[in-house]
Amino acid sequence: MREAMKDFWWYAFTSEGRDTRTQFWPPMILSVAIWMLICWLIWWLDERFYSPGEGMSIGLLFFCVPSFFILVWACFSGFIRRLRDIGISEKRYVVIQGICSIAYLPFLIVYIISGFTQTALSDTLFQLGASGFFIIMGVLLLISLLPTDWALKRK
Repeated sequence: MREAMKDFWWYAFTSEGRDTRTQFWPPMILSVAIWMLICWLIWWLDERFYSPGEGMSIGLLFFCVPSFFILVWACFSGFIRRLRDIGISEKRYVVIQGICSIAYLPFLIVYIISGFTQTALSDTLFQLGASGFFIIMGVLLLISLLPTDWALKRK
């Protein structure tokens, strides 16, 4: 477990190599759980001692948001290594990631045209984009459950 966690973060920004299921899942789940625990602790301390009920604090803003993007980058990099282990080209992943990005494009256009105000149309488009994104991410996570060289064995 320790070795898998070290490799997960050592190759977090390179996408080199391959990850088996045991090299991918435990470090990813543990990393997300630790991040959520730290963010919850910052939120709890903030609500308890500093600004109860006043929204997001500076601690949450400066720790949780940047660390979220680092964690997502590391998980996506691990996911590419996992796809390579399954035998699926990472080029397909780039196409899927492009589809996820395009799903939010109508929301962004409406949001910018409306002068950055929240409207019923922008809310609906955001929800549709988010739904598409989470469906695609769910399918990708199910794909990452496949065994090593699964795609190569099917040919």
